[in-house]
Amino acid sequence: MSSIKIVKDNITKHFNRDDYFGFPSNGVVIPDVRPRLVMGAGAALTFSRFFSDLPFALGEHLYKNHKPVTTNSSIYHYKVLEVYFEGYNLFAFQTKLNWNSPSTGSLISDSARKLNEVMMDIENKESIFHMPTPGIGLGTISYETVMKIMNTEIEAPERLVLYKL
Repeated sequence: MSSIKIVKDNITKHFNRDDYFGFPSNGVVIPDVRPRLVMGAGAALTFSRFFSDLPFALGEHLYKNHKPVTTNSSIYHYKVLEVYFEGYNLFAFQTKLNWNSPSTGSLISDSARKLNEVMMDIENKESIFHMPTPGIGLGTISYETVMKIMNTEIEAPERLVLYKL
């Protein structure tokens, strides 16, 4: 039986244009002239430093294509948001609604199910999906809990690499 591969390294060292790279995220979009997804801490900050316009691309997509959780809200529930950006296959993996709240096991489970759908639906079944282990840092969920969720929801664990510093 295959299992999810765990790598103790910085995900940015592994960026390539063939695989998919994601980061744990929240659902807050700052509705400015150019809406942007809040990516100010943790792995999301690393991605926003590497791809400076990524928060805007994701924020604009959410603002135009999704409804906020409540009226007059800037919080979105999307689970997994894919984007082809600057030649890379990227995705936001939602672990929390608000950036200043802890992650929830139920949202990680929902997002893992959605990620599984994405993994099963893409044409290239050889593609590997990479992301930092979701919810364990600023999200405050235990590593063991997150791994139990991911191992339950992901049907092709050999195609998922989680990074842990």
